[in-house]
Amino acid sequence: MIDIRSYFKQALLPQNCLLCGGSATDLALCQHCLHDLPWHSATSCPLCALPTAGGERCGACLKHPPAFDATRAILEFQFPVSAILRRYKYSGFLAVADLMGTLLAEQRQGEPRPDVVI
Repeated sequence: MIDIRSYFKQALLPQNCLLCGGSATDLALCQHCLHDLPWHSATSCPLCALPTAGGERCGACLKHPPAFDATRAILEFQFPVSAILRRYKYSGFLAVADLMGTLLAEQRQGEPRPDVVI
């Protein structure tokens, strides 16, 4: 089934991919760039999301537990994610907020809603 909203949005306001300049999807990235993002797939500390063996708490979180219960990361903070987040933070490039919010919502679908998103 065709999503009418997406169809008209793309037809009336075509977007270029934020990374390569090609034809973008609703997420402001082309399919190739979306696929090539550095997705966070390693096992990690449930508190800080830094990589750990077996997904156990890291030494830093065991020694000094943070004031929050959990961290979920969907992308690694490396190029091109680091570059587009800097562009958002320092240049007010708001298309990145929509992209990151949508990616987070899609990846965490079915999980309880968080208290805070940073």
